[in-house]
This record gives sequence, structure tokens and C-alpha cells, in this order.
Amino acid sequence: MPLGLLEQLYVFALFAVTGWALECVYRSWRAGRFVDPGLLKGPYLPIYGFGAVLLNGVRLQAPDAPLLFFGTAFASTFPGLGSLLFSKPVVVAGHILAQGLVFLVATTSLEFFTGWSLERFLNVRLWDYADERWTFGNHVCPKYALFWVALAFALQYAFLPAAVALYALSPLPWTILAIALLELMTVDFAVTVTRFLTRNRATDGRRDAQVRMQAFLEIVASLLDHPEVRALEDYRHHYWKNRLEHSLEVAWISYCLARRLGLDAAITARGALLHDLFHYDWLREGPRGHGFRHPRIALENARGITELTAKEENIILRHMWPLTPVPPLYPESWIVSAIDTFCCTRDYLAGASGDLRRRVAVAIQPVRR
Repeated sequence: MPLGLLEQLYVFALFAVTGWALECVYRSWRAGRFVDPGLLKGPYLPIYGFGAVLLNGVRLQAPDAPLLFFGTAFASTFPGLGSLLFSKPVVVAGHILAQGLVFLVATTSLEFFTGWSLERFLNVRLWDYADERWTFGNHVCPKYALFWVALAFALQYAFLPAAVALYALSPLPWTILAIALLELMTVDFAVTVTRFLTRNRATDGRRDAQVRMQAFLEIVASLLDHPEVRALEDYRHHYWKNRLEHSLEVAWISYCLARRLGLDAAITARGALLHDLFHYDWLREGPRGHGFRHPRIALENARGITELTAKEENIILRHMWPLTPVPPLYPESWIVSAIDTFCCTRDYLAGASGDLRRRVAVAIQPVRR
């Protein structure tokens, strides 16, 4: 039956609510407890509202003109067949069969697209047909496809006419109620989707960070097992950090940045981890001009414990630029030099700030007393 825009809004709202009630009763009965079948907070399932409007739009008229035309053309080639083809039982059966096929395509497509979209974009499954036979993506299966076709026929011949009659005869302001419910569903949908997207982004971010960290540790594992590298723990470097902590921090940040820029992240991580491979307390001992000379010392020490590529050697040798006049040669070298400067500056600022807070606390302690 043809429906106007306001009637379609009413049908959508009405069957979204009744569909939720149907699903709730069915699932709660199967589970033996109350089950809310929806993704949204309110008592409605928009897929049932969309389904009702869609099925009303794709229903076939009886008799259907194109079907009669092709039937007549086909029957004309076989004398005596027309009376059989156009007998009332055959026409009714053909119409029901064609209508059932249209309903099957419409309901199955709607169910599959909705299930796929929820899983693809929100990582949510509201139904799963994994235990059923002949499923497609576990979103649709023959058993429930036939159930939806039967429900579609019930909608066409019983539920929809009753709903339209209620809309026309009841004194309730159905249009206002339908629009209000539609607005509520829209807000509910927006809030729910935002919540799921935020949660999924956070989950994906944590998962990606774990993957990056695992890959990083696999790259530097052999170096971290070497006694010459582990010995860096014994040397204070920047305030509260020892040299190994500083080297690992520079290596990790440089690795992540190189990976994001599509550079050689593995070489960046190895070179950064070895950039300060020297074994003396540079604040109290070591060669004069430590800032200028320790890159060469670190490079010689690194050559003694592992084979180095040209990029790794350049990373170690040029990480103090611009204190050393020759600039880095590779993008990976520039990254490590910049990250080393950043970490060093941050450590000293944080350390100086901590010292200042402690001194202020000591100075004002007698005043508090």
C-alpha cells in the first residue's frame, strides 16, 4: 500500500519498537533470562523499522503488469498453455513465489549489510549464526532467511494494514510521537557510535603499541643480552637515569618515528641503542672534550660487539650534531640526533625542576613549623 512520508516515519518508529519487543521476548526465552537485543540504550531496533519500510516499498502488486506481459508472451508460443498459466491458482502461486523471492533478497541483504557494517566499523556482533548450517559470514543463514520471509508476508498481509488502520483511526498524535522517537533514536545512535569508535580506537592504539614494542624488543634483544650493553646500567647519565635507560628511551622513540616515516626502523633502533656505548662516568672522569670525542669511542666499542651497517655507524658517530661539525648523512641519523637532544633536554629540565621543588620544600619547612 502506498505510504506518504509521515506514514513511513510512523511505520519505521512503530516497527522499530515492536521489533525490539519481539527480539527481546525470543532471546530472553532462549537464554532463560532477560536479554536486551539492541545496541542502543532505548527499547528499539532500527533494523526492524528500516525493514518494514523497505518491504512495503518492494512488495509486488497483484496482478503485476510486467509479470503478466512476459507470461502472455511466453504462453502465446504454446497453444493451450495460456489457459493454464492464467488460471487463478497458478497466477496466485506465481505471485506468491515471486513476492517471496523479492522478500528473500531484501531481508537477507538488509541483515547481511547491517551485520557486516556493525562488525566492520564498530567491532560489534549483535547476532552470530556460526552454529547454523550454510552461513555467509555468520551474518545470514537459510534457516533465519526463511523466517524473515514468513515474517515479511505477515507484515504485508496483517501487521502493516493493522498499523496503517491504527494510524488513521486512533486519536493519538502518531506523527508527533514518531518524530520524537526518531530524534531520540538519532541522538542515541550518535552517542553510541561515538562511544564504540572511541573505545575501538583506544583498543587498536594499545594493540598497535604492543605490536610495535614486541617488534622493537625482538630487534634489540641480542644487543641487550650483551654484557657491554648491560653494563651501561652502572653509569649515571642524566639526573636519575642511568645510561642504559637513556639509550633505550632514545632507541624506542627513534624506532617509532622511523617506522611511522617509512624508514629503516630496525637499523634506527640498533644505532640509537649503541649511540652512548662508553663505560665511564663522564661527569667525573673520561677524556677531555667528552662531548666531541665520545661518539667515536662509542662507535669503536659497538664495532667490538656486533657487525654494523654504514647507517648504524653514521647514527652513532653523528648523534651529537651540531656539537660535532659534520652533519648526519642519513634520515635515520637525523632522527636519532634529534631524539637524543630532545630526551637530554627533557631530562635536565625535569631534573632541575625536581631539584628546585625539593629546595623550596626544605626552605619553607621551618616556616610551616
